[in-house]
Amino acid sequence: MIKQHTIKKPVSFSGLGVHTGNRVNVTLKPLPENSGFVINRVDEGFKFNVYSTKIVSNNRNTTLGKKGVNVQTIEHFMFAFFKYGISNVEIEIDAEEFPVFDGSSSEIDRKVSEAGIIEQSEYVNEIIIDKKIEVTEGDSSAIIEPSDKFELDLTIDFPAKEIGVAQYYYTEGDDLSEVSTARTFVLLSEIKYLLQNGMSQIKDINCALIVKNIELTQDLTLLMMDRFE
Repeated sequence: MIKQHTIKKPVSFSGLGVHTGNRVNVTLKPLPENSGFVINRVDEGFKFNVYSTKIVSNNRNTTLGKKGVNVQTIEHFMFAFFKYGISNVEIEIDAEEFPVFDGSSSEIDRKVSEAGIIEQSEYVNEIIIDKKIEVTEGDSSAIIEPSDKFELDLTIDFPAKEIGVAQYYYTEGDDLSEVSTARTFVLLSEIKYLLQNGMSQIKDINCALIVKNIELTQDLTLLMMDRFE
């Protein structure tokens, strides 16, 4: 059985959302046992707990919401919570999207580590998988099977030869530092579509790795020069 954890003291972040381009401030605060993850949209005066049932969209990021109040791009923060075994924390945020920083979890990891972690008295309410579950959507699939420990076996296969097939395996107790520094990437061939369709409003080109899977054309160069600082 695994004990619940929270952070020792509040810790704050400030940055830009990769999709909205908006400046956003986030403060993490300790919570008592059995509180879970609580989103507090301070600009909306509205709180809700994080559950899988609160997912309203997963198109290029994970968006959570309740009663029309949403937050998006929460993935890097949730990874840091997983890495440090955090079970209970209030997440104050003053805009719709979490900051992306350099496209990795490094900054979040560093500040959470500096804030410190406290073990709490209650145990985590674990989910027990007692049968095989398979989910398929398009050319993506996930299989969950019973095991006596938590393991992940992940594979991506991109048609862009610059990425190709990449695999990652995790089992309980493994060092996750390498994952903390893994950065969001975007294909150069996608950038024009994303910018012209308002799917990325950020002006900092350092927020992700750009994979050059096509040659840089003049019109794309001008578009990027106009957008990125």
